[in-house]
Amino acid sequence: MVQVKPRSLPHRHSNDHPHDQPNDHLSAPLMQNHFETPQEIQAQIYKELVRATHDRHHAWRTPVLATSATDGIPNARTVVLRTVNPAQNMGVSNSTPNNPGGTLEIYTDRRSPKVTELQQQPEACLVFWSAKLSWQLRVKVSVSIQTEGPYVESLWQTVKQTRAAGDYLGLLAPGQTLVADSEHVGSSLAPAEPDVHFAVLSAQINEIDWLELGRGQHRRARMGSLGNNTGWGWAWLQP
Repeated sequence: MVQVKPRSLPHRHSNDHPHDQPNDHLSAPLMQNHFETPQEIQAQIYKELVRATHDRHHAWRTPVLATSATDGIPNARTVVLRTVNPAQNMGVSNSTPNNPGGTLEIYTDRRSPKVTELQQQPEACLVFWSAKLSWQLRVKVSVSIQTEGPYVESLWQTVKQTRAAGDYLGLLAPGQTLVADSEHVGSSLAPAEPDVHFAVLSAQINEIDWLELGRGQHRRARMGSLGNNTGWGWAWLQP
């Protein structure tokens, strides 16, 4: 009888790559991707980002936004990706010069500490991970904050019809300490016409660091300005 040796998985150290967990190949099998060229990979990245704004179950719908706190200490929190505006030209070397990577939009309460942090330091990073794709994105962005104007008002008119509207109508600011028996505790005490604290974070994409965790081989690349005045470019990196 011929004995067949079981196929072994490559060993990974816990500090080699993010999201490695014991037996992670059992709980979240890696998806076999067939994107080889920079153009194919970049196009698929943006397709997945756009898909995440419509699919509540897409892992990229809730990335982590990392900012610099006012005391200089890094701060991070999960946010919801609302809108993706890809660059007009999706080619790696032919993107629009003023906004080659496109923009991502996030909604927030304008009293949130992250708004203050971004006002002082607009450079931030969004981290996306998908176990299904086995893809991680680290997206460096420059964030602008919009709290008024026709565009913000049009978005609010849509949001106010949903259950999410309450996230921007609270009497207390996000992160504010609750006091026992406070008159502010309890939605029933909210005024009939609460103040609206809705704001839009518009994150211009400056650079994308893409990582694919493969069964036998990992791949990594950087998309963005390569510092040689050639605009939006692509560079393969050591994982």
